[in-house]
Amino acid sequence: ITLDVDPDFEHGLLVDTGAAVSLEGVPVPKDAIGYTGIGARTLRVTNDGDAAARLVLLGGTPFAEELVMFWNFLGRSSEEIQRFRDEWQAGGDRFGRVDGYIGHGGPNRNAADMSWLPAPTLPATPLRPRRTTPPHARPS
Repeated sequence: ITLDVDPDFEHGLLVDTGAAVSLEGVPVPKDAIGYTGIGARTLRVTNDGDAAARLVLLGGTPFAEELVMFWNFLGRSSEEIQRFRDEWQAGGDRFGRVDGYIGHGGPNRNAADMSWLPAPTLPATPLRPRRTTPPHARPS
């Protein structure tokens, strides 16, 4: 399939199911994201396998600022990440809830008998932002 896309967007293709999916001729394994960067007006997606594939296409304008990333949190500073982690650990409303979670402890419970996944402990040193690189990624 060939998809028309916005050339100002960077795109990622998440392969949820399927074993022979390619994006622009580059294989994308199951549970991985194939990244294209900006500039493309179309994206060519192929499934050379016998089984159907389930894919999620993500896209949007690239972030212009440097961002701090830790676990499932994305922020602008180490302090902001700390606030997000504190809110998550406290069960705040910011992150919503997941109903129907079945963990190793049974319905709505993980192995530690919790109804949610606790965030890892932050490192003792401040987190640094990721370098912002130009969002141009094309297969060679």
